[in-house]
Amino acid sequence: MNRQTIATAIPLIAVMLIAGCVGSAGQTTEPQPAEGKGLVITDFSAVPSDLRSAMRTAITLTVENQGDQIAYKTRGLGLLLIPNEWNPDINNANWKIQGYGKDLSPADSVTGRPADTQMFKWNAVAPSLPRGQSFTYTITGRVYYDYTTTSRGIIPVYPYGEASPQTATFTSSNGPLQIEVQLAPNPPIVENDSDTFSMNIIITNVGGGNVYKSGLVGLDSLANSSTFHYDISESDRNVVNLSWARPIGLHMFDESCLNGVELVGDKAVALCDVVVEKKPYAVQPYQISIYATYGYYTEKPISVTVSGK
Repeated sequence: MNRQTIATAIPLIAVMLIAGCVGSAGQTTEPQPAEGKGLVITDFSAVPSDLRSAMRTAITLTVENQGDQIAYKTRGLGLLLIPNEWNPDINNANWKIQGYGKDLSPADSVTGRPADTQMFKWNAVAPSLPRGQSFTYTITGRVYYDYTTTSRGIIPVYPYGEASPQTATFTSSNGPLQIEVQLAPNPPIVENDSDTFSMNIIITNVGGGNVYKSGLVGLDSLANSSTFHYDISESDRNVVNLSWARPIGLHMFDESCLNGVELVGDKAVALCDVVVEKKPYAVQPYQISIYATYGYYTEKPISVTVSGK
């Protein structure tokens, strides 16, 4: 089987992927978790939530790292989305923005250490309404963070003519994005040096939030800076960067397939060709890791009612 023979299957595979009907020849992974988690908002509340004009309410938002990776404090923030009629109880132009107090690590099942949490606190003063009137406001708490999802697997590569009972298997780490890897053929069977197989990396947004290019939200890069930035352009939304830990003996025909992968809806597919540099004499297992790095934000609304006095 030469490179040209394998390559002819790629257009058909791509069409099948888009249609969501890849057959058994392209299935290469164990079923992925139906739900992924990263930083999860476990509580968002205002006390009191029913108040009079010009009264103060204490708003708290708590997040917990329920994924498998560290969320670094410089690569995210907490943001209060509140109507302009509301004010801080102390004059502060940037009162709606707060940073993380520390890096948030996931739970450690080996040592029994629980997942790290972060609580954001805001004090807000309700607007003044005329006596006899009331209005219910929606206030939203949002958390931004950078995260990494990792998929690790073993690809058994067989020489042409040898029985090939094993197929490739991959496991995705827990996070708001999940990674599925599909190979064609599975397992790869090579006849000559530099034969290729297709590796299709499927990214699915299972966290219920929004994806953006990593590195855009958090502290400014200047040393000792306490200024936050969170501007995300339209071109940087729904963008994921991929990378891989390449084992000796394999390389990608063109690694640009990993750059700036765009989600459409909640899915993205990177279609990559992998070159087997030397034909093996017997089955050769290759261990690889694939990394998706991205920014993510999730939010939760609450209702607060204000009555005039």
